[in-house]
Amino acid sequence: MRNRPRLSTVIPRVPHPKISAWAALGLALCLLPLRSLATSVVAPEFDSLVSQSDYVVRAVVKSVNSEWRIDGSNRSIITKVELTVREMIKGTPPTPLVLEMLGGTIGETTMRVDGAPKFRVGDEDILFIHGNGRQFSPLVGIMYGRYAVAPPSTGSATPVT
Repeated sequence: MRNRPRLSTVIPRVPHPKISAWAALGLALCLLPLRSLATSVVAPEFDSLVSQSDYVVRAVVKSVNSEWRIDGSNRSIITKVELTVREMIKGTPPTPLVLEMLGGTIGETTMRVDGAPKFRVGDEDILFIHGNGRQFSPLVGIMYGRYAVAPPSTGSATPVT
């Protein structure tokens, strides 16, 4: 057998720059869904808020209660927000008007929809309502369908924030 000469040095392999860039991009795209928790909604124009609404009301929150909803093998928390309607601006809402929203807290378990408003008893709002009970948020544009009414100041007008 013939002896073959051995190389005394090892030449390190340098990765091709295009392959590294593609590998990094692929890894970034794979990891992207792991932290996408925010709810992104484009703010609708005022005319769009009104035209998309079944009802537009000025109302005060009377009660807020969360409960489990079971749909086949799926289990979720919904919150029912009962409202006292002070003024009907568009449409005729049912009486009583109870909004059904996905999310809430029952005991130690909380289900949250990022961007969805949280209602408290006594809150007064102007609400743009669409699809109540048929979609995860009954407010047009989720957070954009609620305008808080500020408590009256020393004047007689009630400012809207």
